[in-house]
Amino acid sequence: MADSSNDRTRDVAGSRLLMIGLDWPAVDTAAALGVETVVICSRASARAGLRELGDLPVLLVEDHSRLDDCLAALMLAGSRPEQFDGVYTTDEFALGACNALAALADTSRLTRSGDVSVFRDKRVQKSAVQAVGIPTAAHWPIPDVRTFDAGSVPWPGSYVLKPASRAGTMHTAIVRNEPELRAALIALGESDAGDKDFLLESCVDVAKEWVVDGIVFDGRIEFLSMSHYGAPPLQSLSAGAPMTMVKLDPAQAPDVYRDVSPMAESALSALGAWRGAFHMEIFWSPTDGYVFGECALRRGGAFTFEQLLLKYGFSIVEAAIRCALGRQPQQSTATRSGIVGTTQLLTSEGTILTVPTLDEVHRQSGVEFARYFLAPGSVLRHGAAHGTHIRTAEALITAPDLAQFDERVRLLQSWFADQAEIAPAASDTAGLRAWQRVHFSEAVKSEWTFGLHTRSGDQ
Repeated sequence: MADSSNDRTRDVAGSRLLMIGLDWPAVDTAAALGVETVVICSRASARAGLRELGDLPVLLVEDHSRLDDCLAALMLAGSRPEQFDGVYTTDEFALGACNALAALADTSRLTRSGDVSVFRDKRVQKSAVQAVGIPTAAHWPIPDVRTFDAGSVPWPGSYVLKPASRAGTMHTAIVRNEPELRAALIALGESDAGDKDFLLESCVDVAKEWVVDGIVFDGRIEFLSMSHYGAPPLQSLSAGAPMTMVKLDPAQAPDVYRDVSPMAESALSALGAWRGAFHMEIFWSPTDGYVFGECALRRGGAFTFEQLLLKYGFSIVEAAIRCALGRQPQQSTATRSGIVGTTQLLTSEGTILTVPTLDEVHRQSGVEFARYFLAPGSVLRHGAAHGTHIRTAEALITAPDLAQFDERVRLLQSWFADQAEIAPAASDTAGLRAWQRVHFSEAVKSEWTFGLHTRSGDQ
C-alpha cells in the first residue's frame, strides 16, 4: 500500500495499523484516533495480565521480534503486510521486524535506508556517529566474551562493559582494572544469559547525563524534550537505588537546549532516523564537553509518555502512530510550569508479600499517577544482571520546584519501602525460618514445631 506522506492534512481515522508487540498506550491512542489496529505479540506478552485483551484483534506468536513469526501469523490469519497503512512498535527488540514489515507494506519506515541495525547494535552505532565527527567514548567491540583478551585495551583505565544490543542497562558493569574485566568476562561466558557479544567503552567523566526524547519526521526533529537523572543510572544500578528523572523546562534552561539540540540532530542524521520516536542519551563532561551516549528509535521508558503529556500536552504515542501512518505529527499544546518527574519505587530484595494499594500511593504528596510493575509473589533482585528497568512500581510526581520535588520523592520512597512486606532473599531455609519467627504470628509459628498439634477444646 502506498505511503501517503504527501497528504499530511488528511485525518488518520479509518487507517489500518499493524502493531508489533502489545503497547497499551498505543492501543488506546489508536482507538481514540479511529485507527483500526491489529496486534502481533508473543504469547508471553498476552499472558502478562496487565489488561484483558477483550475484543482486540491479536495474532499470537512465539516471538514477535522474529520477522518469520510475524509473517506466518499474518498468513494464517489470511492477511498480508500490504493490507496495512502503517507498521508500529515501541519494542526495542522488534525494530528490525517492524521496519521489514513496513518495507513489505510499502509504508512509512523508521530509517531512511530501511536498515535499523545502527539502532540495535551499540558497536555499529558508535562507529557511525564517530565517523561524522560526533564525540563519543572510545570503544572496543567484543564479538565473544569467552575469547576476548582483557589485556588488549589500554590500562590503567575505567571501562563500561555492556551488551551490544540490550536495553535498560541489563548486564552492564563498570570495570576498573584488568582482573575485574577478566573476571566479568569469565562470569558472562559461564552464565546462561544468551548475550555473548558485548561492547567495552571508556568511562566518560560525567558531570550530567541528559536524556533527549522526541519525534523525527522525514529526518527532521519535530519535537524535542530533555530530562536529567537524579543520579547516573549505573550509580543507581550498582547501589540498588531507585532511579529518578526530571523533565527539563526549556524556559528554565534555554542554553542546554541550545547546545544539545544540534548534537541530537546531527546524531539522528548520521544514524539515518527517518520517522518515529527517539530516545537518546548525551553526557556533559567538564573535560570533553558534550559526548554522545546512545540512541534508540522508539519512545523511552520511565513514564516518558505520561511525563510529556503532563508537561507539554504532547502525546508522543500519537505522534509515533502518525509517523508510522506517514502523517505529519501533531504539535505540543502547552508547557506546564513547575517540576514534572518520575521515581522508581523499590523494596528490599526478596519475595513481595504485600505492598500499598494504588489508592494509597496516589494519596501521597505530589503523586499524579502510579503503576505497579511487579505483583505480590514476584521476586525482586537488584544488580547489573537485572537492569534499571526492574522496579516494583513507578510514580509520576509534580512539585513547584526541584527542592520540593526531591523532598516528595524522598518521603514517597521511604514510605513505600516501610509499607511493603518482603520475604528476604535468604540463601537457605534456616534464614527464611528465622525471618518467619520474627514476622509471622504465634499461630503460624506453631506449625513449625515438632509434635502433635491438638485443636483447641480437644480432650
